[in-house]
Amino acid sequence: MGLFDRFKKKVQKVVDETDVDALSAPSDSDEAKRAIATKKEKPAEEWDDVEEIQQPKETKEDEDDWDDDDL
Repeated sequence: MGLFDRFKKKVQKVVDETDVDALSAPSDSDEAKRAIATKKEKPAEEWDDVEEIQQPKETKEDEDDWDDDDL
């Protein structure tokens, strides 16, 4: 049995054992209404203050790391 087949078998086992009904609440329940209200309260702009990630600039040293002699 290959690695992928073992992985697929484990995933299928988890899917079979998972209680799908326990993952969500009925839409008319108090729990669902609280969750919806909480979602509406959070502003979408909370990610605006996150700085952009700067990519490192490529230097001449980085280019020399490649071994092109075997081509």
